[in-house]
Amino acid sequence: MTQVKSLLTEGIRHHQAARFKEAERCYRSLLEIDPNHSDGLHLLGLIAMRFSKFPQAEALVRRAHQSSPNSAPYLNSLGEVFRVQGKLDDAETCFRKVLASDPKCWQALSNLGITLADGGNPREALQTLELALSIEPNNQSILINIGKAYIELSENENALQALDKALVLNQNSWEALVNKSLVLRNLNKRAEALDYAQRANELSPKNDQVLNTLGSVQMELGSWKEALDAFLLSDRISPNKFDTLCNLGNVYKSLSKFEDAESFFERALSIKKGDLEASYRLASVKLRLSDHSAARSLLNHCIERDSSKPSYWSVLGDVERNSRNIQLAESHYLKAIDLDENNDYLSSYLFNLNYRDDVDPLFVKNEHVRIAKLFSTQEKPCRNVEAKTNRLKVGLVSADWRLHPVAQFTESILRYIDKGNIELFCYSCLELESPRTQELSKLPEHWENVSRMSIDEFYERVKSDEIDILIDLMGHTSSSRLKTFAKRPAPVLITYLGYANTTGLEEIQYRISDSMADPKGLTDPHNTEIIYRLPKTAWCFTSRKGSPDVSDLPYKNNEYITFGSFNNFSKISATTIRLWIDILRKVPDSRLYLKNKSLKDSDVRSEFREIFERNGIEPGRLVLESWKKGFDNHLSAYCAIDIGLDTYPYCGTTTSCEALYMGVPLITLAGDVHASRVSASLLSNVGLTDDCVSETEDDYVRKAIKLAKMPAYLSELRKQLRPRMESSPLMDEKGFAQDFSEALRNIWNLECEKAKL
Repeated sequence: MTQVKSLLTEGIRHHQAARFKEAERCYRSLLEIDPNHSDGLHLLGLIAMRFSKFPQAEALVRRAHQSSPNSAPYLNSLGEVFRVQGKLDDAETCFRKVLASDPKCWQALSNLGITLADGGNPREALQTLELALSIEPNNQSILINIGKAYIELSENENALQALDKALVLNQNSWEALVNKSLVLRNLNKRAEALDYAQRANELSPKNDQVLNTLGSVQMELGSWKEALDAFLLSDRISPNKFDTLCNLGNVYKSLSKFEDAESFFERALSIKKGDLEASYRLASVKLRLSDHSAARSLLNHCIERDSSKPSYWSVLGDVERNSRNIQLAESHYLKAIDLDENNDYLSSYLFNLNYRDDVDPLFVKNEHVRIAKLFSTQEKPCRNVEAKTNRLKVGLVSADWRLHPVAQFTESILRYIDKGNIELFCYSCLELESPRTQELSKLPEHWENVSRMSIDEFYERVKSDEIDILIDLMGHTSSSRLKTFAKRPAPVLITYLGYANTTGLEEIQYRISDSMADPKGLTDPHNTEIIYRLPKTAWCFTSRKGSPDVSDLPYKNNEYITFGSFNNFSKISATTIRLWIDILRKVPDSRLYLKNKSLKDSDVRSEFREIFERNGIEPGRLVLESWKKGFDNHLSAYCAIDIGLDTYPYCGTTTSCEALYMGVPLITLAGDVHASRVSASLLSNVGLTDDCVSETEDDYVRKAIKLAKMPAYLSELRKQLRPRMESSPLMDEKGFAQDFSEALRNIWNLECEKAKL
């Protein structure tokens, strides 16, 4: 027995010095002599737990407990090994057994508090931990866990007090530092949070908890590469940790690397099957990958278990909108709004209305007005307009200065604005700036990223820049800044380009358009803003470098006409489908070529084919294709189309310009709202009003049939369209920028005249 005692003493000495291999060797030698030695089993179990060998640890500590059932240390350790494996009920039972015999055992109280917190009972956990602290008032570990409980309760100031006390006891505690970083994040003190996370990382550089906190702060600060590095290192150190995998999914999603994000969220769900937050995050990625069926299934799973989360309903609305289930999408957005009148949910509902072909435009306007009132906050005084002979300070606000239509249509303004009369400020609301963003940021005099500014902070920024005219380029789209516009940060507020409808905000005085997209008297009643019409066009298309050449008319090889549309799937309304079916019936052997992201989903493709088949159109006459990666591949697809068919009531803009640039004429139905008349404006600028712009459904079908019977004319027109477009107002970048500059000066003068009355 002397040898057993000697091995135990030596093992404990190594153990306390963190020489775990040597300690393990001593304990194993001891157990070879006495297999049921309770201290040897217990201590070997603690080493196994230290290296996350939880099943092995549980077996060893169980054996120690069986030899001494009433030993508080063994029960505490058994409870701990249960807790780290998520066996919270078993853990709680162990700790309560200890407390039944010794109510003042602070170790058991502390462990019970942690277990209760893990089980989602932070208030009860806090009471238990406070009791433990009353027994052991200078215990840093208890103070840290009290801080954690307060974090769970969102009582951040109380959390800070507990963690600061812990840091007084030991300023080099990585755990106290990392939890203080979490609190500072919650208080939006991100720079300070980063400092504490970095200090924790210096003290414990290979700690997955520290790395996850560090990466999360870096992601919030926009340091995407650093955040990714931290999460990847955490995954290498402690593979298959749920939180790490979710963080990797989040950062890859933010970087628009959706396949990578999908992989990490799926790995996370393999560890915590059915976890609602991970399921929701994966659903949002599946939506971006156009896997609508999988996204819908995941969201339904989330809603079945917790129907009170508005975000679940809103993203399900996005799934249905992208699947052409517009009215179902609307019901989901309204459910989200019932749960939380969040700006994003309100805007999603309004945006969805633009796709409906069965509602009165005045109803749509009234809904914009009703909801815009919810955006309004207490109005702050704004300086008055006054005559200016010096340059106007003009601000543009967008989250789309990237590979996006808004960037394509505003590049001419950024590049050629009349700098003698206008000082241009660009406020980018884009969190992740791309190479395209960097390219555009060099064009205006002033460029600032305001994505992390609050409503009030952005308001103060605009005020301090003394902006005269502030222009919204987003409307009710993602990352909208309409709440800041509702505060009237500048004397003149304008909306333009990014949203095909009124904003509904009474604070915004003007919407810029042209007389074809918004004929005087026709669309004015649908807007709260005054429509200011540019003299030629409201759109200037900047072609992309490396665009492919225009091809020959595909009819020459096919000997049949191919109609086509590359518009978003949600734009293909029941009216649009009815018109397309009518055209296919009346143009024998013709084909319809559709390309958009939603067609990646096999269920979406099958449902769409069935609609046409039920109406007598054989599936073989439809060519359904998902989005092609690469800009060249996208434009080259127009080489397969003879005649473009626009959607209704929400027509194309970028797709219409791209079709014309690739030599493809486009049939459009010009309705009585702006969203249905943009293509009509574009076509008028290249002289195709008579051939391609229709005012009735019958005329839409008739013009498509007429063009289909004129292959020689189509072939000649195909050669002419690009040069015709390049010499038109649609691609006159300098001329358009001058018209836009003059419009801003005219609007300012109009407001000055009003101020005199």
